[in-house]
Amino acid sequence: FNAISRLISPEINTAAYTLLAFKFKHFLDDYDGSGYALRVQTRSGNRGDWVDVWSVNPTGDIGPVEEIIEITNSDVGAEDFQIAIVFDGNSYNLDNWYIDDIELFAPLPVDAAMTAITTPAYLLGAQAIEGSFVNMGATNITSIDVNWAVEGGMTYTTSLSGLDIAFGEQYDFTCSDLFDFPIGAYPTDVW
Repeated sequence: FNAISRLISPEINTAAYTLLAFKFKHFLDDYDGSGYALRVQTRSGNRGDWVDVWSVNPTGDIGPVEEIIEITNSDVGAEDFQIAIVFDGNSYNLDNWYIDDIELFAPLPVDAAMTAITTPAYLLGAQAIEGSFVNMGATNITSIDVNWAVEGGMTYTTSLSGLDIAFGEQYDFTCSDLFDFPIGAYPTDVW
C-alpha cells in the first residue's frame, strides 16, 4: 500500500499531567532506503488532528534501538489523549518494522535507568566497570553515584558530578575502582 497506517492507543485520561514520556524499542529492516516516514503522533479533543512528536525518514536500516520521547504538546492534559505509532508512505520500500516494549508514562522528577554494562564478561587483569545509563526523570541529572558489588560484598561507589544530562539522554560511565579479583566466576551487580 501507499498510505498512512496507525497503531492507535485507546483514549487515556492525562488530565493530571503536563509532561509524558513515550518509550519503545524498534528495528527497521529497510528495503529501498526512501519513500516513507516513521512517526509517533498524539491527538485529543474528540478525534482531533494528529500531531507529530517524533519522526524519521529512513535511508537504510535502523537499530535495534530504544527511542525515548518527551511529550509536552497541548494534547497532554486532555481526558481523551491518544498516541499512535505511524507508518506513512510506500510499504514496498521496507521489509519489516519490528516494535517492542512500548511504554507511556509520567516521568518522576529524578530517575535514571541502567542501559548497558560494557565491561567484558571475561577479564584478564584489572578492569574498570563501564556502562551507560539514561535520564528517565523530568529534571536534568547534574550528579549521580554509580555503585557495583561482587557477590553482595563490599560496595564500590563512583560519584559523577558536573553533569548536565537531559531527559532521554544517555551517559557512558567508567567507575574509578577496578575489578581486580583472582581467576574465577564473580556475579557482579551494578546500580
